[in-house]
Amino acid sequence: MHKIKNKLNYPWALYTFMFLILISIFTVIFFLTGKSLIWSQDGMAQHFPILIDFRQHILDWITHPSFDLSNWSTNIGLGADQLTSFSYYVTGDLFNYLIILFPKQQLELGYAFLIILRLYCSGLAFILYAKLFTRKKFSLAIGALVFTFSSYSMLIGMHHPFFILSLIFLPLLFYGIEKALHNKTLIPLTVSVLLTFIGNFYFAYILGITCVFYFIIRFISLYPSIKKKCLKITIKITGSVVTGILLSGIILIPTLIFVLNSTRTNSEFANGYLFYPLNYYLSIPAQLLSFGNNYNFWLLLGFSGISFISVTYTMIHFKKYWPLNISLILIGLGTLFPFVGAIFNAFSTPSNRWTLIAILPLSLATVFFLNHLFRLNKKDLNIIVTSIASLLLISFITQGGIKHTSATQYFTYLLIIILIISIYLSRDNLWSHHKLNFLVASIVILNLAILGNDFFNPNESKWSNQQLDRDIPTNYIKDYYNGADNYVKNHLGNYQTSIGANYHNVNNPSNFLNTNSNISLVKDTKEITSYLSTENGYLGRLSNQLQNNQSSLNTPVAQGDYRTSLLNILGVKYLFIHENQLNKAAPFGFKPVKINNKIKVFKTPHPFIKNDDNQGTILLENKNPLPLLYSQNSIIDQNIFNQLNPIDREQALIQGASLKHKINGIKSSKMNKASKNINYSVQMDTSKTIDSIDKVNQLRIKNKNVSNNLPNKNYAHNHKVKNIIKENKDLIKRTKIKNSNGLKSMTTDNLGHQMSFFLKVKNPNQIKNKELYLVVDDVKSNEFTAHEQIKMRNKIYTLNNLSNPLIDQIQSFRKNLFHTFNGNYKFTASTNGFKNGFTQYGNDNLSNYQKIHNKVINLGYYRDNRKKIEVKFNGVKNLNFKKVQLVAVDFNKNYQKQINKIQKNKFENIKVKNNKITGISHQSQKSVMTTRIPYSSGWKLTIDGKPTKTKLVNQGFIGAVVPSGKHKIKLTYQTPGIIIGCISTLIGILIIIISLIYIPKSKKN
Repeated sequence: MHKIKNKLNYPWALYTFMFLILISIFTVIFFLTGKSLIWSQDGMAQHFPILIDFRQHILDWITHPSFDLSNWSTNIGLGADQLTSFSYYVTGDLFNYLIILFPKQQLELGYAFLIILRLYCSGLAFILYAKLFTRKKFSLAIGALVFTFSSYSMLIGMHHPFFILSLIFLPLLFYGIEKALHNKTLIPLTVSVLLTFIGNFYFAYILGITCVFYFIIRFISLYPSIKKKCLKITIKITGSVVTGILLSGIILIPTLIFVLNSTRTNSEFANGYLFYPLNYYLSIPAQLLSFGNNYNFWLLLGFSGISFISVTYTMIHFKKYWPLNISLILIGLGTLFPFVGAIFNAFSTPSNRWTLIAILPLSLATVFFLNHLFRLNKKDLNIIVTSIASLLLISFITQGGIKHTSATQYFTYLLIIILIISIYLSRDNLWSHHKLNFLVASIVILNLAILGNDFFNPNESKWSNQQLDRDIPTNYIKDYYNGADNYVKNHLGNYQTSIGANYHNVNNPSNFLNTNSNISLVKDTKEITSYLSTENGYLGRLSNQLQNNQSSLNTPVAQGDYRTSLLNILGVKYLFIHENQLNKAAPFGFKPVKINNKIKVFKTPHPFIKNDDNQGTILLENKNPLPLLYSQNSIIDQNIFNQLNPIDREQALIQGASLKHKINGIKSSKMNKASKNINYSVQMDTSKTIDSIDKVNQLRIKNKNVSNNLPNKNYAHNHKVKNIIKENKDLIKRTKIKNSNGLKSMTTDNLGHQMSFFLKVKNPNQIKNKELYLVVDDVKSNEFTAHEQIKMRNKIYTLNNLSNPLIDQIQSFRKNLFHTFNGNYKFTASTNGFKNGFTQYGNDNLSNYQKIHNKVINLGYYRDNRKKIEVKFNGVKNLNFKKVQLVAVDFNKNYQKQINKIQKNKFENIKVKNNKITGISHQSQKSVMTTRIPYSSGWKLTIDGKPTKTKLVNQGFIGAVVPSGKHKIKLTYQTPGIIIGCISTLIGILIIIISLIYIPKSKKN
């Protein structure tokens, strides 16, 4: 017992002991609820499959040392560089390499272990830094515990494990700066910079800005003691940082080159916000001491109650702790303005991920407060009590009173009160240090346990329910295709696959009607989609040119909106669909795979679907996929291509190769217009719109509000009802006039109910045996104002013959204050059981926000007639269009002839292996080598051994001009910037070596 007590005298040992207590509590919660640490959204779609794939690559490298982690991977969508695609997730995260210690059957456990290990190491990093300011073990251990278990780490750590790295790197960077400022050693700063920049470029950017501010504040505070050496110290620190960055060059430089050419380079600054919505500001007070179920713009606070007390203490003694207090004030002010979040988020969306930096000064304040726990005077305690009471009052007011205060907040407030009372009692009764420390530690552990319970317990939080049940992730990946992937892998060759509409629609995915996932990565099915934070910008531009309805920043191709020609261009040979989707708008040329003249249905137990709803998988095989390498004998001039509409652009890529400039000796393609406009009329469904007395009566009977016998001054007057009816009649009349020559306006009624609209095809035979598109041009939305929301609610009361007391009106007003009017809406179109559409994300969406103006929506290919298309919307007051067109594409004999010609022009003997693709071109005339390989400057081409310049072809792919005759083509890939990155790292190593030789000599002299 005595030995254990002595070991706990070390801050890291005491921290470890308390860390294990909290982790044990959370483990019990997860065990009792049967949950894993894998999030059902990005955890399942991105992090877990990427980690599985990364583990396999490490094992391949161990068994075959010549294997290069910077390979071009054909499993990442249409193909991508593995190093740069995964650098955001796994490559530079050294913890991930430990996954090889876990057998294949225990990877869920390995995933969880790495999260816990990262959390634990973040506390150790904090202790290392905080020891520069104090040696008090208890204070350091509690500060580390508070630092480790903030709401940020408990939520974000479970959803995005690599985000915890920032909580390790930040104290290490500050530690290195402190050592350098005190002219002791530069090694910690160099090493911490190196780890940060190879760990994650995004957080390196955030922490880099933070370190600049930290250096300035600390430089000013230390200036009197270092003024004689300040220039020398500044030069040394600059050199140390540069050296660390140079050392990271082997990963950093290729990654930056890729990011600068990715899909994320053209987003609107701060999503157009000058200030955040009002509800954002109102939610801040209540968030300070609790996790809560909502956080806006990534502002995730929620700290231990002792941290709030500690900050109050340091503010009371402002002069003594002014560097810390200035830091906290700057962070607090930064959270108020969107431009700060946008700057920290690489000048894009106003994300407050950067506020993770607040955890360190808050935890350091906790250390300082505990150092003076037994020296608090009455003034300190009185101000602390007043500040807590003020926070309680403000939280109650902004949340809407006691009713809207969570149990976690009540417990937290109670613990704070107990802590304050204990401090008062300790003063009056002269408690021993050990007694009060034990009580403080117990309160902090209980406080953090309650804070974690607010997330981990499904009875307290919606977030816990988003964690997958144990064993689900492994089984989900195993049975993702119901076994159909085994058939595909034996028949796929150099082609691609995709999944059909609603094949895996899990938890409201980002793109419309299908899932974002990288599971195909570990199933080796070569799906055309990939779901990554940084994607190939050329593919994004191609999707924009064709107005691919499913394209987003994270999924530039997605499933190609199931457009026939686009799937052919992308080389999709197989489409995975559920058997109940068999007769619902399969793209032209796709037929079910049959075995023994019978459609093959692949079935295995599926963990995400109830047994009674379990659907087997059917494979649709495409007869028209374009080869990986083929020749086009004609070109499409870029200027001509740009003049085409998006649908004709797609068809044009079948007719010829799209190039930026004309090529001598290769003819220009004669563009035949492939699309045809279809005439239609607009009909409105007003059956649910209150435009008659009969409908009012039906509404009241339905809601059982028919008590008209007794007079009541609060009951609606007849003229109010008549006004509502008249408003709706006038609205219907105006809308019909607007839509007399095509769909121009869609609106809600004056109660906020969306009306359905039908596009009735005038000649259904025109779209028989054709692929049909809905083309939306210049869509604009109008939102409900807060005043309109209140008026609609009052009208609903009126129609239902209900009173509308003042207290209800006040509550309604309060709810509107917390409602964000962000422009989010959904538009859908459906016909013959096939449904498609698009979602306009609100400008508070920090991952995929892009303002939608024009859209091309595929309504599928049908052999039968379609007489009408139903269109709906929800989320806003109304939508207005410049025009909405129905467009049909006929895949006639000429189309099939062109497809057959391209397939005939396929390169011979195509081989794909380890960064190298070879084939033989055999054409009687000069032609354009056209590929499905996403464009990258890393591809180098030789024709018969002679270097040849590559070209951007078809807007997004590698191509080149090939002379007539028979030629051996070889494409070799090397990660762009990898050589410069290696040189950078070697220079950094050289600087270190020279420093190690020179510095000892200079010290000796």
